[in-house]
Amino acid sequence: MIAAWDRAPASAWAYRFRDLRVYLRPDRACTDQAAALVRSVFTGTTCIEFLPARLCRDELLIEVEGTVASARDATGDSTQRGAP
Repeated sequence: MIAAWDRAPASAWAYRFRDLRVYLRPDRACTDQAAALVRSVFTGTTCIEFLPARLCRDELLIEVEGTVASARDATGDSTQRGAP
């Protein structure tokens, strides 16, 4: 199932993530594959932390939380409304 995931839509926003915390189910055999996928998608991320966790829903393999750069941070453009 992980191998079938279409990465194309993620490329439009994944580069903006700076730090990630990824919770992986320790009881699933594909945690290494899931970690490799996360690393391949979030290539601009400064820090990725992987933690074993009991997730809130049985059907979830991973949960991801992170900080995202604003459009200004991502492009260096300070022309956005309200920018100094």
